[in-house]
Amino acid sequence: MHSMGWPTKKVLPLGQDQLRYALSGLSRQGMVAVPCLEKDVCQALVQLVDALPFHPAPPGAGSSMNPVFQDFQLCYDVPVTHALWDFAESLGRLFQAALSSDSLIEPQTAFRFNDLIVQRYTAGCRGISLIVIMSVTGWLSRFSC
Repeated sequence: MHSMGWPTKKVLPLGQDQLRYALSGLSRQGMVAVPCLEKDVCQALVQLVDALPFHPAPPGAGSSMNPVFQDFQLCYDVPVTHALWDFAESLGRLFQAALSSDSLIEPQTAFRFNDLIVQRYTAGCRGISLIVIMSVTGWLSRFSC
């Protein structure tokens, strides 16, 4: 457990079968949303991330032809001792089990989250006009809580 601690048993009321069923829809739907956190766990996550060091995202990105407006805060450097890594580890174990049981990955293949980036949207902010995540190596899918 990391220094801040995380109640891993409480984190994921989502079961492996439920996740496996949702993941099976990826090939048909292109993305899935899986409700996996209870309200009190979400609140605990909010408290954890509020203590992180945030900085403003650049206000704009993209080209003049395709501008992307950004109005939120970022934390790229989640300390390795932070409890969010325990959360990611718990979630990763669940995904590993679900993906392995459906032969989407080889059982011996390690599935883990290797990066954490936290975005914070303050009251009244405009958010972001576009989000695209692309992997040029390996396997990528988008999941949202």
